[in-house]
Amino acid sequence: MRQLVFILTLVFTCTAARAQWPNGMTNNVKQQQQFSPEAFRKNMEDYIKSHANLTDAEADRFFPMLAEMQSKQRDNSHLISEQMRKGHNAKSEEEYGRILSYIIKLEKQNDELTEKYYRKFKTVLSWEKIFKVRVALQRYNMIALSQFSPGHMPGGKTWQWPGNHQRQWSGDKDKKRDN
Repeated sequence: MRQLVFILTLVFTCTAARAQWPNGMTNNVKQQQQFSPEAFRKNMEDYIKSHANLTDAEADRFFPMLAEMQSKQRDNSHLISEQMRKGHNAKSEEEYGRILSYIIKLEKQNDELTEKYYRKFKTVLSWEKIFKVRVALQRYNMIALSQFSPGHMPGGKTWQWPGNHQRQWSGDKDKKRDN
């Protein structure tokens, strides 16, 4: 009898705890399980293409260069993360200094990669379109990241997603124009 009461109590407690989860939590678990890098890249490219007004020919030449740059920067970011983890176990000032020097070197490499690839982008796009690509990429990344923590934008603002891509987050009255 005690075991039955214990099991029923446990089941009701788990059910009640599940009911208390914020709406987004179960959705986030589903999103993480269904994440597809290919779908993410396709959505990103569609978003950038529409917001930077890229033609099909420009997009076909530009996106492979962007993917190549991001891949190289991602490799450096992984090395930076690795150094940050090492820093948690550093024992001396010298070790911290070596770690930070290497991180700074990697960050400079990322900046140099950006500059190098922007010159490559210029062979395909105008500076104006390169700027619009950069803005669209920043916005897309903010939108994508907000999907993992709904309702946690600055000032309690939430993104309007996956609706009209040209909308800013609600409450942003200064930037209602479409780019």
